Amino acid sequence: MQPLENADNDTSRVRLHTYTDSLINSEVLPENVLNGRMDSSCSPSAVHSRYWYPNLRFSVIFRGVLLLDSLVTIILWLTGGDSKYFIDNIAKFEFKHSVFDLAVLSLLKLPVYLYLIHHLEQITILSLDATHNLEDSSVDHHHHSPMLQQQQRRKQKRYIASMCAVSSLIFGYCLVKGCFILKDVVDNGGGIREVHNTYYACMIWCVVTSLACLLLSSFSSLAMRKLQNQRVLKYYNMTGQEVDQDGKPLSSDATLYKLIALAKPEAGLLIGGSTALLVTTAVQTVAPLFFGQVVDAALISMDKLNKKVLTLLGIYMVGSVFSLLRSWLFTLAGQRFV
Repeated sequence: MQPLENADNDTSRVRLHTYTDSLINSEVLPENVLNGRMDSSCSPSAVHSRYWYPNLRFSVIFRGVLLLDSLVTIILWLTGGDSKYFIDNIAKFEFKHSVFDLAVLSLLKLPVYLYLIHHLEQITILSLDATHNLEDSSVDHHHHSPMLQQQQRRKQKRYIASMCAVSSLIFGYCLVKGCFILKDVVDNGGGIREVHNTYYACMIWCVVTSLACLLLSSFSSLAMRKLQNQRVLKYYNMTGQEVDQDGKPLSSDATLYKLIALAKPEAGLLIGGSTALLVTTAVQTVAPLFFGQVVDAALISMDKLNKKVLTLLGIYMVGSVFSLLRSWLFTLAGQRFV
């Protein structure tokens, strides 16, 4: 990671560290946190590299499907029928007439899936880094031996197999329950339904989403292999600024995200100012309504008019105080930011 001695030579390039950090959503994996560090004797112009992964990748999509599945299932379960019907389906649970078990299953499977997905992606990234370091002859292979790489691959296969097994069991349970409910409807000849329509929708939703989770679990092996092509290698100097391989800062356009990141130290002042701004806006919205009530009270009695005037005065005073706070906090945050 040290620059070449001939810094004035245009052909000289900064020597990059052999290892690279693997970042997911701006967080370095604990196992790789040492990969990009340099000695205290390093030059300020030294460069370290990090792998960045896209925000919209397989694991994120899978998590989104799981969260949507659990949310919709719980909503459909809670909105089915009146209070007595809802309580009876819990206290007097019947396999063919209630979806209480599906709601519980949707909550229980969420942490299991999230755990498996997180560790599968983590071990895959470690495996990719091990492959990269083994190909580099300058790396000490003691910590990146083929045996370690094989262990990581075996763990990866175990996580994939566990996801497929869990998905198969859940899909099988939902499918069997759906068949029993459908058979019960057919036996009744489409007459009186013992299951609320919302619960039918919940049953269909669970079958569809469990099938989707099974397909995603089966696709996880291929998706993990694609991570190697999705990651992007970026270079940073000692101050954290993104640079090219020569150590020269990259020019980048200003974005709202970068502005928010720069203003992060002043988050407390900005939150306070934004809260004061919301209160000021609410006062400006409510004040005309009370002014109309003042006019109406003048036609009734002076006592009621005085109460409305005092109320309106209090509203304007609160608005003035929060307006002062808003201006002061935003001005202070701007001065500290600059």
